[in-house]
Amino acid sequence: TNPRILVVVQQRGNLYKLLLQQNTFILRNGEGGWNPDPNARIEVDNNELRISFSMGHTGTTYIFKYLKDAFYQVAVNIQTTMGGSFDVWDFDFITGQAANSTGGVEENAHASESETKPIPKNELKKLSNILHPFMWEIFPDVFI
Repeated sequence: TNPRILVVVQQRGNLYKLLLQQNTFILRNGEGGWNPDPNARIEVDNNELRISFSMGHTGTTYIFKYLKDAFYQVAVNIQTTMGGSFDVWDFDFITGQAANSTGGVEENAHASESETKPIPKNELKKLSNILHPFMWEIFPDVFI
C-alpha cells in the first residue's frame, strides 16, 4: 500500500532517540483530491513539527509541539482560495479559539468577514493517535 512513513529522531551525542513513527498521517500519491500528490512539506524546529499539504486551491498546515513524551497537535491553519474569494481558518488548541476570515482576493483586499469562536473542548491530540489528516469535523463542514 506504499505508506509514507514519518519518522522523527532526536540526536543526543552519537545516539539517536526515536521520538515518533507515524505510518498513516502523510498523504500518499492519489490521496490529494484534485492534486493527486499532496506535496507534503515537513519542518522540525525548536520542538515544533509542522506538516503542510498543498492540494488544489487549499493549503493546510498542522502544527505539533513536543510536550513531555509525544508530539501534540497545538494548531492548524487552512487557507483556501477559489472563485475570487478566500477562506482562512486558524485553530489554536492551546487557547481553545478558532478564527475564520473570508473575503475577496483582489489586490489589497481585507477580510470582509471575520469571527472568532471557541473550539469544542478536547484534550490535545497526539500525532501518533491521528490516523489521517482532514478526518475531524471540528465544525459543520470544516474538517481538519
